[in-house]
Amino acid sequence: CTDESCIERKLVGKERRQQIIYKEHCHPTCHLKGVSPEVTNDSRLIKCSAMNNNNGNCKSCSHHYTQHMHVTYELEESTMKFVDDNVKNAIDEHTTEKEK
Repeated sequence: CTDESCIERKLVGKERRQQIIYKEHCHPTCHLKGVSPEVTNDSRLIKCSAMNNNNGNCKSCSHHYTQHMHVTYELEESTMKFVDDNVKNAIDEHTTEKEK
């Protein structure tokens, strides 16, 4: 689900880029054919067994099928340490050749 209440936005990597984390996987084993991954508002998703046939809302999160998409990957969170280039340059400016 791509609704704001079902996602989380995190800053990741050295460049601190925004990554959307899909917290709600309403039907992780969906096998509908012809649905393009990572595209919302695909009318074929109404035929997914996770959707209520009466109103097109998801049985799991209650959001409309137009807010859903196929996600074909899982994200794994890991922690990495990065050296800030500005800090490194400031240290290098104040470090003598002998200290290096």
